[in-house]
Amino acid sequence: MTKKLTLAQLNSLKPYVDYFRTAIRSGYASYPGEPAIKKMQAIWQDLTGQTYPMSPSCSFCIMNLLTDMGNMYFAQRPKEKEGGK
Repeated sequence: MTKKLTLAQLNSLKPYVDYFRTAIRSGYASYPGEPAIKKMQAIWQDLTGQTYPMSPSCSFCIMNLLTDMGNMYFAQRPKEKEGGK
């Protein structure tokens, strides 16, 4: 994937940082809600031109989506100042 997340996309994903961290660090995922899943799928499609391969009722699929989007988010987010999360 050569495209990068836009600032608007980064900002729209920011509310899900805790979901991303948990999925990546703990190998566990809480359900972020259908609107969040749809938003992440839309961003994925915008970046790759492909639909994210998943079923919204599949817990493994949600875990994979959170992990993939979280890895992109953390790799591309602006560095926070000292003392931030």
